Amino acid sequence: MLSSREIVYKILVRLEKCEFRFSAENELHKACAAHKLIGSDRRLAREILFGCLRNKTFLEYYLSKFSSRKIEKIEIELKWIILTALYQLVFLDKVARYAAVNEAVSLCKKIKKTSWSGFVNGILRNFLREDFRDFSSINNPSIKFSNPEWLTDKWQKLFGKEKTEEILKWNNSVPETFALIIKNPEFVLEEAHAEFAEIASKFGKDILKIKNIAKALNSESFKNGFLYFMDPWSVKVSRQLPLKKDWKILDMCAAPGGKSIAVAARETVNIVAADNSKSRVKVLKDNLKRCRLNNIETKTVDSLESSKIFGQESFDVVLLDAPCSSVGVIRRHPEIRWKVSPESFNEQSNLQKSFLKEAVNCIKPGGFVLYSVCSFMPEENETVIECVISDIIKCIRQERDLPGENNTDGGFFALLQKLSS
Repeated sequence: MLSSREIVYKILVRLEKCEFRFSAENELHKACAAHKLIGSDRRLAREILFGCLRNKTFLEYYLSKFSSRKIEKIEIELKWIILTALYQLVFLDKVARYAAVNEAVSLCKKIKKTSWSGFVNGILRNFLREDFRDFSSINNPSIKFSNPEWLTDKWQKLFGKEKTEEILKWNNSVPETFALIIKNPEFVLEEAHAEFAEIASKFGKDILKIKNIAKALNSESFKNGFLYFMDPWSVKVSRQLPLKKDWKILDMCAAPGGKSIAVAARETVNIVAADNSKSRVKVLKDNLKRCRLNNIETKTVDSLESSKIFGQESFDVVLLDAPCSSVGVIRRHPEIRWKVSPESFNEQSNLQKSFLKEAVNCIKPGGFVLYSVCSFMPEENETVIECVISDIIKCIRQERDLPGENNTDGGFFALLQKLSS
């Protein structure tokens, strides 16, 4: 079985070699299950993995100060052996310094790269002698907060330097975990207060701030489907819909099902939850089964063909949580900053426009489309909804939240209505 540090090293190497296309969270979950990593060892793996992703450029900056080789010339495997050790030396006071160095050198031997041992040992020993823990001299926000320089520049042009620094600080902070109370609030609150959570009053009386995730997952409230883990911003979006009993609703990109579940908890409506991924629909079905909701029907279909599959003007409401760059949730998924490119936003915008036009085709006159993305980029926000605004499609309201602006992650929503002829 692999140790925490070995697991993290392998995940980081795989992520970078695959241009960060995979979810760090999913990779960690699979690796911990495969190597039976639990308790404090699993927490250490999580800390190092997400800490390294949040501070990648910052750590590379210090590596470059002690390396005779340029960063881009260092093998990915060798680089991550050093960066994971540097992260522990800089940020983890509870990890003994000698242990971090020795583990890094030992890892070279385990992967049969003994020739790297001297280089690794030299870099880390020199770092310890200098004790570079004073970060005040770093003025470049792209280094200080480990954000791609092109993305920092883009945000500064859009939102200004001060607001951009606030976004970067938020993205590098450790996220909290929240859950929405679906049913039986009195039972949930009694169990939660005693065991694992407290009311997050600034977001509403039915949203809990989870203090102990393991206890929450093992609680009767969770097992019986009274709770659904969900971020406050996503809950807010789901509440923008006007609802009436027995309305027919299409959730176009539904998996894993959060917004459908939140809507079903508000009103007795009939929901078709569609997604084109069999694996994601399976997760959706599991969530619905646990939450014991029988008014949501799942469909594994391509939502871009919704009007052909379900018929034009067949729904009172369409929920469209569209595929996007996800830059609004970098705080929760720090690998996203290394995945996006300057072309990402326009590429996503074209796809989002196709989804939105199809959503408009599916609603009845007088019906609504709720468009949302976990991105705060104009190309994925106003530019998209402008493609359908017309004499018969009007925007009732829209809102963009920058990351951290309202103590939530970033995103955008727009509520559109098709006028009756």
